[in-house]
Amino acid sequence: MVFAATGAQYVEYRLQCDSNEVRVWSYLPRLDRFCKPWLTLGTELFMYRWCLCKEGYVRNAWGDCISIRECMSCANERHADFNACSTACPLVCGKPEPQSCTRQCEAGCACAPGYILDPWGKMPCIPAATCPPKCPRYSSFQLCTSNCEPKCNGPL
Repeated sequence: MVFAATGAQYVEYRLQCDSNEVRVWSYLPRLDRFCKPWLTLGTELFMYRWCLCKEGYVRNAWGDCISIRECMSCANERHADFNACSTACPLVCGKPEPQSCTRQCEAGCACAPGYILDPWGKMPCIPAATCPPKCPRYSSFQLCTSNCEPKCNGPL
């Protein structure tokens, strides 16, 4: 990743784009379209890219190109976006992390980064910060918004 003098983020030059992307053939990379930009982390949303989603596709909250139809399938799901490869065992507020979860992908609506399933069913996904797990004494909860699992850190 390269940062310009303006602070904008540029993706390193790639020769090939993914199957749902097209190459930008201009002098400068561009910003892409997103299904739910309000759920997307700024580092993903404001990334200048050499590969943009092809016609009929938009990026999801994780930065993957999904079809407009897949995007619309989650339109009524607050704080959720379509993910072609979501975990089969999503985190649920107040419940322990699944220990024996398969690594297989499940396509469908998934809680956006920073959100977790609501066990009470009032909303599909709630902010993870409103549901911190109980950590051992002298440790604190830190939410990791990348692909890592949320966990408690050791002594402060």
